[in-house]
Amino acid sequence: MKDFATVGSRGRVGTSARQVGGRGTKALLTGAALVLGGALGGGCVVEEVPDHSQFVEALPQSANVALAGPSAEGSQRTSEWGGGALGGTTRAMGGGAPGSYAESYILTRSVRDSVNTVTYGILGSIWLLVTHVPPTEVTENEAVWGPYDDALKPDVVRFRMKRVDDHYEYVLEGRPKSDASAPFSTVMSGLGYGKSHPEHGNGRFLVDLDTARALDPMSVDGDDTGTVVIEHWLATGERHVIADHRETASERTVRAESRALEDGTGTLFIDAHQDLEDSATPAMEDITLNVRWASSGAGRADFSFVGGDVGERMSYVECWSTSFTRSYLGAEGYEDGDAASCVYQEPVTRD
Repeated sequence: MKDFATVGSRGRVGTSARQVGGRGTKALLTGAALVLGGALGGGCVVEEVPDHSQFVEALPQSANVALAGPSAEGSQRTSEWGGGALGGTTRAMGGGAPGSYAESYILTRSVRDSVNTVTYGILGSIWLLVTHVPPTEVTENEAVWGPYDDALKPDVVRFRMKRVDDHYEYVLEGRPKSDASAPFSTVMSGLGYGKSHPEHGNGRFLVDLDTARALDPMSVDGDDTGTVVIEHWLATGERHVIADHRETASERTVRAESRALEDGTGTLFIDAHQDLEDSATPAMEDITLNVRWASSGAGRADFSFVGGDVGERMSYVECWSTSFTRSYLGAEGYEDGDAASCVYQEPVTRD
């Protein structure tokens, strides 16, 4: 078994966070921008149409379904660590001294911010579309926006919402511009509930990166594949969100689950299966990160990884202060900082 410092200094944790959390961002943002750009750029004129508010009410707003995490939102602080900067940051888990940014905080923010960039991009654009552009078609049970055409894109897209029994289903879809007879393929699909329904605020949506690539190869970063599923529960008063990315071209997966409470505290649990280590024979590790933070922004993370090049399970605990700097790092045979400084003394556990 490798010692903690050796594995920590070689582990590509920051890069892994970017690869897992940030994959597919460009595809989703491009799809959303295409919908909005085609609609607003095409010279649409707002005209009187039948009321379609029932459809709009069933759509989740991006801020409500974003993954929670320690940041300015909870602590009233500002930070220069944006999603892009964090996504490209690679740090050594075993390196650094108290006073440097906590590695678990960086990893947490990287995954959270990358997923939320996707959420804000696609849902924010769709929300702007449905609230500022009248549907192309609207009936009692269905509303359709589009198809919309961008001169510099190889596909045309449309957005549809339909009432089905006690819920609403929505679809973002596209087809090749070169074949007007081709069927539309689904890039994003989801469901939600109307304002009067007791489950209003609950729902889910799925984004298919493989379909997005087939429609527009330039819309998907690198070798991004698979699906991204986001589930959300808001009806209970807490903000509970799960984001799940599964690739089709590899065994890599990531699942992030957050709960945010009204008092500014919260938890974020991340499970990933991917290669953390640079080696001649890449192998997949199982990674678990349990994070809990106070309303001040101070937090604690319990991290473990096992399998692959790592071999036997390795675990550590890291705490950070209200300024997000490391106050303590501890593992078997390794300590740095004061354990008493941790805002939470007990390990972060799941219900």
